[in-house]
Parts: sequence; structure tokens; C-alpha cells
Amino acid sequence: MKKIFLLLGFVCAFNVLSAQHFTIKHEDGTDYTNAQIDIYRNPAIDFLSEHFNLVNETMSNLKLGLRKTIISADNYMEASFCVAINCYAASVMELPEGDRPDIVSGESTLFFADFNSVDEEWNIVSGTIKVLYEFYSDEFPNDISTLTITFNNGLTGIDIFEEKYETSVYPNPVIDVANFVYRLPEGQTNATLTIMSYTGNKLREINLPKNQNKISVNLSDLPTGIYLYSINSGGKTIATNKLVVQ
Repeated sequence: MKKIFLLLGFVCAFNVLSAQHFTIKHEDGTDYTNAQIDIYRNPAIDFLSEHFNLVNETMSNLKLGLRKTIISADNYMEASFCVAINCYAASVMELPEGDRPDIVSGESTLFFADFNSVDEEWNIVSGTIKVLYEFYSDEFPNDISTLTITFNNGLTGIDIFEEKYETSVYPNPVIDVANFVYRLPEGQTNATLTIMSYTGNKLREINLPKNQNKISVNLSDLPTGIYLYSINSGGKTIATNKLVVQ
């Protein structure tokens, strides 16, 4: 009997130690922990950002670490990332130790996988880049959750995510007034613009003018930082992107 209890204790301890400490969930709720994703865009665009939540699945608070590895890349294809409220240049391959956020048990932080495709003269280019992201904690450095993204720009294919209606905002960063440019699904005229904190708290909701594709919003009352904005139409969020306020 004693041997049975010892064996059960060993199995439970092994399961706790080997459990995935972080799960990687896309903004639509799909779990992509240890997944390989292929994303296609046609026609070519100059910038793409995919948003994920990094969820602490343990009973303890963990400090998030991140390594980025470029597996392959065509000319002028770059990958950068944002974690929590900080964004980093494409040259940064690991989240700086001083910037690693503490994630409370059961809570999450935002991760943005950003891809750029412009040449030295800021002309949009086509190509492919494949990137490996490795997420770990300082407390359990050997427990690694991975996400591999291959971004194909200007190539024929099927996006694994739902169709998105590209939006843009200028200037970005914003000092006072932000100009939002958007495209709604055909036949839909009622839509809203939602501005949120980086943790997803709704700060403002604005009805978009009918039969227009642009709106100007004064954001001078917002503190300096990184925000999210989304376009909502027909009861669905059809586009989400980043907004930086100075």
C-alpha cells in the first residue's frame, strides 16, 4: 500500500512539473500552444499584427520570458513583437530581463506578433518569413511553450483566421487627433469604433458615420501608452490593431 501511495505521489508531482505553464490563445480564443501557423495575405500589405493572450495556467505567479528565432526570411521581411505595454524593434531577439512582466495565476498578458514587408525605400515587397517564438518563465526555464508563424505576404493562399477588413490610423504615434481609416463589409453601414487599454478594458465607443470610411477622434485626454482599437459591425469585431499615444 505504501508503494502505491508513493507511486501516486510521484505521478502527481510529475504531472505538475511537466504541465504547460503558459498557453497561447489567439484573440479569437483558439489555443495555439506549440502550434505552427501559416498566414497568407494577397494582395501584399506593408504590415501585419496578430494578437495572442499568454495565459498563466499554474497556481503561482510567473515572470514571462520570450525568445524569438528567425528560421528563414526573404529580403526585407522583418518580425518584431510587443509584450504587455512594451514594443521592440526587429533586432531584439529576447525579451529584456528588466521588462519581463509578472503574470498572476490564471491571468494573461498580451503578445503581438508583428511583421513588416518594406524595402529600404519603403516600397511594399512580397515574400515569406518564418519565426519561432519560445515562451518560458524564470521560475521554470525548461518548460517552454512555442508558437511558429510563417507569414506569406503577397502569395495566394488561405488565411487560417477569419477574413479581416484592414484598418489604419494616422499619425501613429498620436499626439492629439487620430484619423481612423476603415473598410466595412459590403452592405453594412452601422458600425462602431472601440478604443481599449492594452489589457482590454473599454475606454471609448464611437458610432462610425454612415457611408464613410474615415473618422477623426481627439485622444488628447489619454495618457501616454499603447492602446488597442477595433472596428465592430454586425455584432462582430472585424478588425483590431494597435494605437500608440504620445
